[in-house]
Amino acid sequence: MPVSLIAEFTLWPPGHHLGPKFSLPGFDFDDIPSSSTVISTVEEFHGVRLLQFPDAGLEVRLLMPLPSAELRVAQGGSSSHVIEGYDPGGTLLSSVTISSTDPAPFQDVQLLGSNLSLIRFTGGANEGRLVRLSVPIPSTRADHANEPYAVTPQH
Repeated sequence: MPVSLIAEFTLWPPGHHLGPKFSLPGFDFDDIPSSSTVISTVEEFHGVRLLQFPDAGLEVRLLMPLPSAELRVAQGGSSSHVIEGYDPGGTLLSSVTISSTDPAPFQDVQLLGSNLSLIRFTGGANEGRLVRLSVPIPSTRADHANEPYAVTPQH
């Protein structure tokens, strides 16, 4: 059983700019360049702190190619956003659209692929939101196989 590596954004206050480029242990985040001045920012939505990304998008590089990623996301505006998973060669492995018409404020999604190494978020009219990203890290120690752990950001 794998150990889960988790990225969350609860340590920063709303309005804190993390973009256009930042890292958390196991994850490298890059806003997709555009002419917009909007960058990834910690915001609060329905009482939950999360990362709100620009319409041009956000790319997250994973520590290593992995079989899946679990995400909790939200869409706050009138425009849907797309989440895609790619392998190291740039082949699309998995894709999901987060609808702006879904009545639930948060959605849990899973991206699957044998060598998932990049997650790309695009669209959402600057209101696409990532609450949590969790990836399985293969464990060689059976006694700790079911223990998730959270990543503490490095400043």
